[in-house]
Amino acid sequence: MKQQNFHTKKVKTLFGAIFLAYAVILTVLLLSKITVYSDDYYFGTFFDEGFLGFWEKTIDHFQNSNGRMLVHFLLEVTLLFDTKLYLFLCPLLIIGAVYFGSRLVFPKAETGEILFAMAVTLLLIIGMGVELLRSSLLWMAASFGFILPITLLLAAFYQGQKALERNVWSPTSLILAFLAGATTEQFGLVSLIVFTGMALFSLGNRGQKKLRTFALPVLTLAGYLAVLLAPGTHNRINGEGLGISDLLDPSLFAQQFAAIMNDSLGVDGCMAIAALFITVTALLAFRTKKKKQLYYPGFPILLAVIILYQLKRYEICFVVTVAYLFYIAVVMLMTERKAAGLLTLGAVLSQAMMMVSITFGPRTTMPFLITLAILSAIFLAELMQKIDPWLYPLVFAVIAFWSWHSYEPTYRGYAANKIIINQNLDTIEQANTEGEAVIRTDWDETYGYTMMNAGNYFLTSFREYYQLDDDVKIYFESENGVDLYIDEGRTTYQTLVVEGTPYFNLQEVVETLGGIIEFTEQEITLSYGHEQYTISKEDEETWGLTRQKENYYMKGDTLCSLLGLTYVYDENRNAYIIFQ
Repeated sequence: MKQQNFHTKKVKTLFGAIFLAYAVILTVLLLSKITVYSDDYYFGTFFDEGFLGFWEKTIDHFQNSNGRMLVHFLLEVTLLFDTKLYLFLCPLLIIGAVYFGSRLVFPKAETGEILFAMAVTLLLIIGMGVELLRSSLLWMAASFGFILPITLLLAAFYQGQKALERNVWSPTSLILAFLAGATTEQFGLVSLIVFTGMALFSLGNRGQKKLRTFALPVLTLAGYLAVLLAPGTHNRINGEGLGISDLLDPSLFAQQFAAIMNDSLGVDGCMAIAALFITVTALLAFRTKKKKQLYYPGFPILLAVIILYQLKRYEICFVVTVAYLFYIAVVMLMTERKAAGLLTLGAVLSQAMMMVSITFGPRTTMPFLITLAILSAIFLAELMQKIDPWLYPLVFAVIAFWSWHSYEPTYRGYAANKIIINQNLDTIEQANTEGEAVIRTDWDETYGYTMMNAGNYFLTSFREYYQLDDDVKIYFESENGVDLYIDEGRTTYQTLVVEGTPYFNLQEVVETLGGIIEFTEQEITLSYGHEQYTISKEDEETWGLTRQKENYYMKGDTLCSLLGLTYVYDENRNAYIIFQ
């Protein structure tokens, strides 16, 4: 019997290692095709002027923009190596999170089962689809807001649980608990819920000192407050928040709920992960010793969710799913799966807190989805503990097939963009010598997030990141684009042609001609010569304005009439020329 058990463990470990190697290779291959973009440019400049410059930028950012110093510090260090270090750090952090999660949720897990859970988690994440991945895992500045916090949280939870069980102090868990709270607003909340719940459940243990019990949640709260009370966080929330009172309006509440859940579980989200979570938690009835009947509702709920989703009754589907998640979290808290219950509850509430934000998007759903993915993979590994190890490849193949369906087009899209990006990088290397850089913009926007041509903030940060001299001219150019000249001087941005009508980049034209333009949340103020114009954002169509990312374009006729200019189309150069 012992020989048979040893053989079974060996087979499971071998399969687990093969599966994990496959998942890591796919993850690294995908990450090798990404580039720095959006806020990566900005954070990548923090060490340009040494440690003193780094400290000054960090303090400025903390005071004016954001309180997530810990997350951004790791990001800034990683960006010193462009995307090269991130290739390996990202899967390593996810693997670490699954390891600690397995020790918590499935304490009897053996090596093969943990390796299996790691592989499944990676496949679930890289199979989420490009709408989620491009603004999270494949964007470094966003990714560190998810993969670092979940790893710190689970590591602190594991170490803290061990310390409480042994009734001893654990300096490691105390430090990790503070750091877990000091990551992001969403994961800080999850950490606070988890450690407070852990402390409350530990009160019944004889001989447990209250000081030791509540040290973890208190330190987590301290870290969380360091983020929440940062001046930069206050500034950002003021511009992004709705306020609790706004949600008392039933129609607004329903609108916010539907929009947020659509980002996580809708067409552009990943309902499959929630469906897998419902499936494996229902099946836990066969692995639960007490009150196993409480897990049975998962089966009819799964059927209802599938039917509602196929019928495109998404709002009802979301309500049923969220109700079940709350239900199963409570069930697990009532049984021997308290750690999983706390994590599930924290995941749902991390999503719920976005109800008071007006800037939620696919990436803000990642704390919710990543936590569910990790728990689903661990539960699946637990369910397979007693089955024949030779069935492992079959189950893994099903997960791998699902993941490949979304992974393959995502990889292909990023790989195609990478060819253009590498050509641009070659151009950038010569820019300071040649005095100009022609940047090709023929990439597919689906497989990127916010590139350097998305607005002046990104362009300025891009120049700083690649240390381009101030006098280096940058020209964006696409194969079917039409150039724009102002008095024979070429502009950075090409003409935007919509149904044969030319639109010119408003800010560049005005500033090139010596005017001043200012943007606020509600209006655009334009000063040129002795005239000043105020354009309300609500009247954009009246003024012939259209927007691409952060750039505003105005109809050529309207703009030239406003500023007293003329323009012509030069067919030989395929360019528009503005004359003063």
